[in-house]
Amino acid sequence: MTMLFLQLALMLVVILAASELFTNALEHLGEKLGISEGVTGSLFAAIGTALGLVLTWFASALIRNLIWGVQPHDALTYIVVTALMFAIAASASVLPALRLIKLDPAETLRDN
Repeated sequence: MTMLFLQLALMLVVILAASELFTNALEHLGEKLGISEGVTGSLFAAIGTALGLVLTWFASALIRNLIWGVQPHDALTYIVVTALMFAIAASASVLPALRLIKLDPAETLRDN
């Protein structure tokens, strides 16, 4: 049981390190291309969703024994979870951008 927790903790560290590296690379790409943070966030959501789908598809063989009542390659589950995760990620990047649209640039610069 302890070995399982150590493996899970190691997987979490690897996932966090990879996501930090990927986020920094995507933000750097957004700066180089001159696109806004909202667009960069939407790209991040789209690429993350696609990577998640591909990795989940291949990892389903490993978790086949851990799930009950759902087949590992159930199309409806993939569609629902993908739509939900994409909606959460897209709203997390679009809502701050919409808030920034309401700011007056001249007033913001004058305050600083």
